Amino acid sequence: MMEKSLITRIRRRLEDRSGQSTTEYILILAIVVMIASKMKNKLQGTVDNAVGGVDRIIQGTVNEMGNQ
Repeated sequence: MMEKSLITRIRRRLEDRSGQSTTEYILILAIVVMIASKMKNKLQGTVDNAVGGVDRIIQGTVNEMGNQ
């Protein structure tokens, strides 16, 4: 009887998947953080180029307005 109860408890424990989703979310978050850290320099360069382009456009417009 006790042996069957132990087997039943082990089966129930193996079938319980309530913590599985939390583990999956943690793994996905870890992967996203790793990818973001790898892409940081490239993303920073892209943002710097975009901001620099906007700055040049603004400076050109200001200079044109000053020459009129």
